[in-house]
Amino acid sequence: MRILAIVIGAHLTACGAAPPPKPPPKIVLRTLAPQVSPAPANLPFLRYAILANRGIPDVSDIENRLGRKGAVADVGETARGMEIALAGVVCELTSSPRPDDVPKSILPAELTEHELSDDEGKALAGAKRAFLLECKADEELPPRNLPPEGEVAAEALAELMDGWIGDQLTGRYWPRGKWRASRKANKRYESERSIRVITERYNDGNYWIGTRGMKAFGRPDLEIFPVPDGRMEAMYVQLRVLADLLIDETSVGSGTVISLGPVEALLLERDAYANTLPAGTSGRDRQTPGPSTARLALVDPKGEIGNLGQHLAFLRRLAVR
Repeated sequence: MRILAIVIGAHLTACGAAPPPKPPPKIVLRTLAPQVSPAPANLPFLRYAILANRGIPDVSDIENRLGRKGAVADVGETARGMEIALAGVVCELTSSPRPDDVPKSILPAELTEHELSDDEGKALAGAKRAFLLECKADEELPPRNLPPEGEVAAEALAELMDGWIGDQLTGRYWPRGKWRASRKANKRYESERSIRVITERYNDGNYWIGTRGMKAFGRPDLEIFPVPDGRMEAMYVQLRVLADLLIDETSVGSGTVISLGPVEALLLERDAYANTLPAGTSGRDRQTPGPSTARLALVDPKGEIGNLGQHLAFLRRLAVR
């Protein structure tokens, strides 16, 4: 009987000493980020659609209008349209098919997105002709110098052709009054004319926030998602500021870690990040039309894959940085 008790006691001691199962390793988002390589050389450029009621102006009319705006230009006819040479920039104006993304005057939501009035939306929809204006920089022009040079050409042509400016890189169609007021207030580079921040609200109250227009500078567009309603305005501002700062960075790609004051943020290829989130997460399947060099999500460098609680804590830190 005593032998049996010793055997049972030994068995119980062995069972109690067994090590607990190890939890699965926590995989952080940083493991999905490749080694960052220098950004490829890219000459900045702008691409505008001019929706117009008149045809291409004469060479002298274009030069005179640009001269009144303080821009010295050499304009000449080409087989396809007009070439406009400005300081460090060459623009080409050609006839073009009507873009598919022109807002429809019968859909108020589309007009609101571009801040177009009902009357202006109807007039834009009725514009008979479409042209494409592409402006490219030479190798010596700093990226931030291109928007003013290209913008003044777009403004002059829209006035001469009784037309509207549609920015093909940001997807925005500008109300005439707002474009003119913005240019009058600041004729130099202005991020709000070159970079557009878009928001989309989902049924659960969360938002997707992303940029358009960074391709003009050879830089990736940025996204933050999901963003709770209460954090939307702060993240909107942060994304615009960050996009503007990245124009001057020489190495930007998936894997870039940036310091935003006391907070570090990781730029991660957006689909790689989206695939870590539960199905149905706001913004996970959001597709952004238009040209882009890449789409990068702003995430927590120390965050675990799929951990939305840590993601929300990261947004709180970012909001108060």
